[in-house]
Amino acid sequence: MSSKVIYHKHHIVPRHMGGTDNASNLIRLTIEEHAEAHRKLYEKHGLWQDYLAWKGLCGQIGKDEIIKEKQRLNGIERAKQNFTKPKSAPHRKKLSSLAKNRPIITCPHCGVNGPNNQMKQWHFDNCPSYTSIVRTSGPCSEKRKIAISEARKKTKKIACIYCNKLVDPGNLKRFHNENCKHKP
Repeated sequence: MSSKVIYHKHHIVPRHMGGTDNASNLIRLTIEEHAEAHRKLYEKHGLWQDYLAWKGLCGQIGKDEIIKEKQRLNGIERAKQNFTKPKSAPHRKKLSSLAKNRPIITCPHCGVNGPNNQMKQWHFDNCPSYTSIVRTSGPCSEKRKIAISEARKKTKKIACIYCNKLVDPGNLKRFHNENCKHKP
């Protein structure tokens, strides 16, 4: 019984490097030769497209993994292109106006003001006042209770717009202003 040899068409200059589908740019290779050609291209140029082709043709990675990796790497490349692409004057003006109109919020732990997205992304979880009063585990010792009390004393107090009671920012949001029992 004779085994049938399967041939692939290989782009001498790969399409991802600007090669065309012209007959002059195509050669006929066995699967093993095709994998070896992509291995050599990968070693010479270091492009992920050749790496995936080489590993896929060798059977070291499956089709689903190749598709997933292609989507991931194409997304990274597009993001890099968009980030480094020069912005037009109208686009820069729009970005500037968006930055100026960002809502400013106050940290409920220490009273620091900042843009909404930045405060939520990094300040709230890393706020020195918050991290110093958060209980790690178990019941509070007397020493810990004193530390919490001292941290709360340092927190800037704000008056409720309805009852004028001075409270820390966390309680202001929770029990006062819009939730105040003295609200008419």
